[in-house]
Amino acid sequence: MTPADVKAARRALGMTTSKLGLALRMASDEGRSVRKWESGRNPISGPATLALEALLSGWRPGVILPPKAAAENQRDAHAAIPAPAPTAPTAPTASAPKEPTT
Repeated sequence: MTPADVKAARRALGMTTSKLGLALRMASDEGRSVRKWESGRNPISGPATLALEALLSGWRPGVILPPKAAAENQRDAHAAIPAPAPTAPTAPTASAPKEPTT
């Protein structure tokens, strides 16, 4: 996605850079990343491209959170992910010998 594509997409969605940043869950960013994508200073990432394409196709997040709530939501979401339980190593299983083919 080119810088012009990003800008055209944002305009088609009727969003400011800050609003698009919030929609993409860039909570404390205040639209800086979107402005950098539009200027060509930074390339847009693959996940952000997919999210922008989803917005263009009509998908909307359930809620666009204000910056402080979005930051808290991201922090809480990461804290709520449990660590994987440790697993004991397993011994390799012996396989039955193969029958010779003729």
